[in-house]
Amino acid sequence: MSQESQKEFSVELPKSILDEIEAVTKRMKLNKQQKEVLLDEVNRQYMKEVVEPGEAVGIVTSQSVSEPATQMSLPYEEKILIKENRVIRPIEIGKFVDNLLNKFGLKIEGGTEILDLPKTLNIYAYSIDNDEKLKAKRIKSVIRHKSPKKLLEIKTSSGRKIVATDHHSFVIRKDDCLFPVSGRLLKVNDRIPVIKNLPESCIPTISISSLMPENLVRKDDYVYPYVAHSKGFPDELKLDFLFGWFIGAYLSEGNCTKSFVCISNTNEEFNALVRRFAKKFYLTLNEYDNLRGFSRGHDIHINSTLLSKFLKENCGDNSKKKKVPFFAFSAKEEFLKGLLQAYFDGDGSITIDKKGIRVSSESKELLKGITLLLSRLGIFCSKSDDNKTIWIPYKYANIFYQKIGSSISERNGMLRNLSEKYVKTKRKAEITDMIPGIGNKLFEIAKKLKYPTRYVNNFTKRQRIGRATLEKYINLFEEIAKKKRIDISNEIKVLKKALNSDVVWDRIEKISYVPSKSKYVYDISVDGLETFATFDGIITHNTMRTFHFAGTAGIKVTYGLPRLMEIFDAKREPETPMMTIYLKKEFNNMETAERFAEEIIEKKISNIIKNASLNLSEGCVELELSDRKRESTVIKILSESLKNIKVKTRGEKIVVIHKNELSVKDLQKLRSDILKVSVGGIKGIENAVVRREENEWIITTIGSNLEAVLKLREVDDKKTLTNDIHETAKILGIEAARNLIINEASNTLQEQGLDVDVRHIMLVSDIMTFSGEVRPIGRYGVAGSKTSILARAAFEETIKHLVKASIRNESDNLQGIFENVMIGQVIPSGTGMFDLIAKFSEEKKEE
Repeated sequence: MSQESQKEFSVELPKSILDEIEAVTKRMKLNKQQKEVLLDEVNRQYMKEVVEPGEAVGIVTSQSVSEPATQMSLPYEEKILIKENRVIRPIEIGKFVDNLLNKFGLKIEGGTEILDLPKTLNIYAYSIDNDEKLKAKRIKSVIRHKSPKKLLEIKTSSGRKIVATDHHSFVIRKDDCLFPVSGRLLKVNDRIPVIKNLPESCIPTISISSLMPENLVRKDDYVYPYVAHSKGFPDELKLDFLFGWFIGAYLSEGNCTKSFVCISNTNEEFNALVRRFAKKFYLTLNEYDNLRGFSRGHDIHINSTLLSKFLKENCGDNSKKKKVPFFAFSAKEEFLKGLLQAYFDGDGSITIDKKGIRVSSESKELLKGITLLLSRLGIFCSKSDDNKTIWIPYKYANIFYQKIGSSISERNGMLRNLSEKYVKTKRKAEITDMIPGIGNKLFEIAKKLKYPTRYVNNFTKRQRIGRATLEKYINLFEEIAKKKRIDISNEIKVLKKALNSDVVWDRIEKISYVPSKSKYVYDISVDGLETFATFDGIITHNTMRTFHFAGTAGIKVTYGLPRLMEIFDAKREPETPMMTIYLKKEFNNMETAERFAEEIIEKKISNIIKNASLNLSEGCVELELSDRKRESTVIKILSESLKNIKVKTRGEKIVVIHKNELSVKDLQKLRSDILKVSVGGIKGIENAVVRREENEWIITTIGSNLEAVLKLREVDDKKTLTNDIHETAKILGIEAARNLIINEASNTLQEQGLDVDVRHIMLVSDIMTFSGEVRPIGRYGVAGSKTSILARAAFEETIKHLVKASIRNESDNLQGIFENVMIGQVIPSGTGMFDLIAKFSEEKKEE
């Protein structure tokens, strides 16, 4: 129902509502006038909900109710990996986003809080790229909105978990390419990417003073706590093997008191390294045997208040709260080697028969950190159901032996035996490290080399292959191609991309819904393919900006009945104008598409200034630009855009003075007008998003300016379109507008699951456009221009049309279909368009 019809249409309020109004009136002691105001307001709100028979209320309602689910986000407590100043840090996404929103402010769009990060703020997330390598990509924006009641929990076969809204996008592999897919479309046995190899980010040293929560005494590059006779520690600590080893020893075998750190282990080779660490930093120690367990133990106490405080703050202080210190994730490989060696020597075990390396802990946080450190070295491990045990299959034993090893001779020998065992059985079937979505490349290469395709048909049919098996076929095909002198470089390149990817495609084992624990859910927007990594290693598709859009398919425009009303009422401008821009073949690549999208977004004065303040004493507006190089351009544009103003510079500020003396209210209006002045991009384009469909890069925009966009050399003018019907008619002609009406109406109905024959829609669009202009189906368009009084009266405003006709002495000749149906006459159509006249000859008289 249109807004105009709502104003005209009225119904009597239900008795229950009238009774409630009476009760409120008595309780609040309202007078007659106040009661009338309340009645009018209730009636107005009631009328908003009134619908006509036949309206798709259920469809529109279910869509409205489900809208929060389309806000694709993670709960507060889900940790993500960020990188800032070369340091990798796991942090709760809620804490990360909340801090940024509190610091830089936010804007609200449709109930959602959004912050576009300043370009000077370089914070990165680890993202998977088209080449299936992990790279640090800049975080562009963050988002926060109310959480739905239930969230989707996905558990993989390796024990990883992620919780998100069920419309949050995840990454899948199909036809050798990466694709985003909504969480609710995932199924058990689908595969999602998990970090196997985290790119190295090296920091050589850390500063103790920057990591401690309290002030320290500094002297000669040493730091001292406020404790009498306490020994100092170098402020700058080198992240070398020995320091890493001691951190690992503490995580596995250590605990802290106020004045010393205790490491408990009976192995003499292990304890020798503890003593070596204490000696390096001139720390005294005491050693004791203990009988706390089932057998004799041995404790080494390192006497240092500062070291104890440092370990408590950065590594935790009991078995359930221990964690890998954040600086370890960015440390050099020698530090990692030391930390992992000591940790596995303390808490780990090697089992030749079960073919793997095992380690357990009461701290889930600690094991997540250890898992991430292992991925720095290219080792992928699995976790138990309770997340208290890590299992490294013997496939990675050789990497473990070569890059980590053991400080204990006996264990080092066991590692060597385990790695040799894998080398002998390297090509056995793999379950965990299967690569899905391999396309037809194996089959194509086999056919090209005349190699029996039956050997690869199974992989092509099932669309998955083990990594070791894929490596075997790559080597085999390269060898055959070299002998036969056949070029297969392009095909092999695709297979090698899959083989050398930084992720394992982990199988989904369980999908369930869990209650939301936080008030808000959060998301971030990342450069490139819009993916980022959680602390548990799962690569998820970032969809922050697609909250404003319809999933991954395009901009979120008005849906359902409201959109149909826009179309058939031929609204002058859509509620959410948008464009779908296609690029010419030579510009059809990701880099050009992203640059183009950035360039066409309209830039206003408000986007390029640090501050715009009112100078009440001088009656002017003062602007402070973010980039002073644009000063002359801004002055010129302001002078041309606004009347009766004078623009000049004063120091680092641009001063705008009106020629007339303005009141404070008028001065505020001038400031508002200045901020709205466009200084770049295309007018009307508020935002633009790049997406990929098959092999084509497409830009979808909020806002529309078809005429300006079609003039750009990169744009394919044969395919680019807008959802604005009147703009299409003006720029491309009435036939294009007719086609747009058909397409938009058909798509809207299909989205609602309604199957309407396109011929009905074509008929309506023909009626709307046959006169050469777009006319609405309504009293101001097609229906209102009917010659029949009865037809007009039957549509809307019945009394109004009948009264006007009687005043003007009009008559209805009943020439149309509708009015004849109303009065029960044969319609002037088909057989009703003519009278059948037959002449019968007289029958011959019987003789």
